[in-house]
Amino acid sequence: MMKKGKTLLAVLLMLISVVASASVKIVPEPVEIHEYSGKFTLPSEVTISDFRDGKMVDTYIELSSKILKTKGVALKKGGKNSTVKLSISKKIKGEGEYIIEVGKRDIRIQAADEDALWCGLQTLTQLLSQGVDRQMVIRDEPRFGYRGAMLDCCRHFFSVEDVKSFIDMMAVHKLNRFHWHLTEDQGWRIEIKKYPRLTEIGSVRESTYMTNYSGEQCDSFVDKPYGGFYTQDDIREIVKYAQDRHIVTIPEIEIPGHSVAALASYPWLGCTGGPYKVRVKWGISEDVMCIGKETTWQFIRDVLDEVCQLFPGELIHIGGDETPRKKWSECPDCQALMKKEGMTEEAQLQSWITTKVENYLATKGKRIIGWDEVLEGGVSTKCVVMSWLKGSVGGQKAAGLGNDVIMTDKYHCYFDCYQTDTREGELFAHKRNIPLEKVWSYNPIGGMDDASASHVLGVQCNTWTEHISSMDRVYFMNLPRMAALAEVAWSTPASLSGYQDFLQRLQSSLIPIYQAAGWNFAEFYKKDIK
Repeated sequence: MMKKGKTLLAVLLMLISVVASASVKIVPEPVEIHEYSGKFTLPSEVTISDFRDGKMVDTYIELSSKILKTKGVALKKGGKNSTVKLSISKKIKGEGEYIIEVGKRDIRIQAADEDALWCGLQTLTQLLSQGVDRQMVIRDEPRFGYRGAMLDCCRHFFSVEDVKSFIDMMAVHKLNRFHWHLTEDQGWRIEIKKYPRLTEIGSVRESTYMTNYSGEQCDSFVDKPYGGFYTQDDIREIVKYAQDRHIVTIPEIEIPGHSVAALASYPWLGCTGGPYKVRVKWGISEDVMCIGKETTWQFIRDVLDEVCQLFPGELIHIGGDETPRKKWSECPDCQALMKKEGMTEEAQLQSWITTKVENYLATKGKRIIGWDEVLEGGVSTKCVVMSWLKGSVGGQKAAGLGNDVIMTDKYHCYFDCYQTDTREGELFAHKRNIPLEKVWSYNPIGGMDDASASHVLGVQCNTWTEHISSMDRVYFMNLPRMAALAEVAWSTPASLSGYQDFLQRLQSSLIPIYQAAGWNFAEFYKKDIK
């Protein structure tokens, strides 16, 4: 009995810390960190065992080498005796779960699947960046399967390399869904072979508004054409780039509102026949697709056919938000369709086209996502609802109806908004204030019972770009708020050690990574440190 007691005491003495008091700081906060008294010697050249076809290791080294080089750590693919050994283990049962064991001379990462193994490698970057020197075990798994970020490339266009950089930024935060906003009133950004005027006409507006770097609280007007679009080869390149980083790309093709760029390209898509011009001003246009014409439905099918060939993921976002119905109420074709289908209000026209799109995409193995306004005319429970408009109200309603939902509350997840309550030292941004702590404190299942909460697929941050015209500003508006969103998406509230602890972990783990990667980040968080 005494011998067993001494053994237990020895084990307890070896166990140095768990999570909050750990010497290494990780964001998002892991489920468990157990540190031991034994030392680990970090070599200047860290070799990583070749895993399966080697693609994951190659991609990881490409992503992380620049970051770790500034810390004096070189990464290289190795063999059986590598510093870092990767494996898939059937013994690990949690969805997305991985385990990192730092021993005396090597680091072993085991995971339930390849996506989880990739996330384990992102934790490895933070460990190596901090010069890990203790033996430890980290066990971790995500709270939500959907951990997303949206980039609006319509209000302002971003190059292929810019988009790849955004995807890299997502990857280091363990985000895995890239929502790509590609069509809008202010620009059509995706090449559609059957309708070349969409990019010949629809991708360019006659003038534009840009980020105002003077500090004046308004946009800067530029009186010259502005535009750009992605060829289908560009799209394939970006989709593959994201896939290599274990990120699924979800395109957004706006139907039936936010479609003036399409109407300007093909005026017969609208109720009046035009003429239309690609919209310069921000806001909402009354000109939307005419639901009453068969030619509109043919156009939608043709576009979606090409979109489905470019994006292999299951989900296609069809917008559905902010669709004024005034033109439909005045349109003989729309009114005739309403009479034929026994509709009593124009909102049912949107429900009608949404259902047709949903059923059509289902034949191609796809599901639709719509902003929560799609609930107004009624949708099937197969439609995934992205909740934004009234905070979490739309998501709560949709989940209660049995729809899967993605929570992207505009009061917590819109990163085009100001980052402080005082706005001191900030450039012009969207009207709301969303400080870092507010993002970190977001509860995506607040107000839901267990049945409704089970329909929450995950959370997403959105970067709308009316007031963001450069990649440097994209970084600045996302970082470090993306870190807070990542913690909401990954860590359960019960496992979190508090906002002040998050700030300490942020400073040790991700801020050095932002600096090494050359990503511009906001430093307003420093005022929160107590």
